Amino acid sequence: METNKALLDALMLNTGEAVLVTDKSQRIVKASRALQAATGQLQLENQPVSHLEALTGIPLSSMIGEVHTSGKAHGAQANNWDYHLEPVHENGEVAWCLSILRPHNGQANGAEHALPSRALFNDRLQQAITASRRGNKAVLVMLVSIDRFREINDVLGEQTSAALLNEISERLRACTRASDTVARLEDERYAFIMQLATADDSVPMPEKIMAAFEHTFMLNTGKDVALSCSIGASLYPVDASNADDLVKNAAVALHHAQHDGYGQSQFFSSEMNARARQRLETESGIRRALAKGELRVFYQPKINVATRAVAGMEALVRWQDPERGLVPPADF
Repeated sequence: METNKALLDALMLNTGEAVLVTDKSQRIVKASRALQAATGQLQLENQPVSHLEALTGIPLSSMIGEVHTSGKAHGAQANNWDYHLEPVHENGEVAWCLSILRPHNGQANGAEHALPSRALFNDRLQQAITASRRGNKAVLVMLVSIDRFREINDVLGEQTSAALLNEISERLRACTRASDTVARLEDERYAFIMQLATADDSVPMPEKIMAAFEHTFMLNTGKDVALSCSIGASLYPVDASNADDLVKNAAVALHHAQHDGYGQSQFFSSEMNARARQRLETESGIRRALAKGELRVFYQPKINVATRAVAGMEALVRWQDPERGLVPPADF
């Protein structure tokens, strides 16, 4: 416990973000130095959140009972605020709220609008499944990968790519409802969680995401770039009964979407899993055979029957099993 407190104190002292931790009684537990500087309030700890709420206009007291809240606010001071309120659960109940606040003067400053991390995504997915299980509803998970992003990143450079990711994040966020979650898992990969009344409601969702890429993206260099994305989707409880399998199946569907080319979407099916498993078993068998020196290559000439001329050579690979002799790799 003391170690956790020391880490939290160090974080609040050194982070450049305006971060706030409040408890379920709606009192401020910790406030970062950056938040103190942004608000001009040096003694925030143990204050009721209403004190800071009046200054910023951010609905800090609304976190109790909420899954998460993001938005914009304008307070008594001259600053506008972007905010993200994330409840932290303990023993199944909301115990604290972690708030990330970003002040600005209304001008676009190029700062990245934070999306939930992988850890927060996992927590929200578990919450969504629990809520859907109680309400007999569906949960849609979509993994969205920006096509050719690493190649684009190499061409544009780090700074321009970071600005481009901000624009991508904003467009994807605009595709969601207040109850949905969009998280950034990696540079070029995003994830969506959507609670739906029925599994049939999931059908138009990938098209909605695809539509966000129909228009080009304006770079900070004044030029624009055309992008596309690939989407893999899976559904609770149709495709999986737990969070891990739901994400895994969405990843399998994304792999198949990317295999079909750029700008494609795929919903998971059990046949995809079977093909992926077979491919993995085949690859593993070949690797084992290579390590043991059990593969042999033979060249078989192709003869033109009319002229008896050698038309070409065909390579044949056989696995040399000590007990069965030479057998084809398909018999792995």
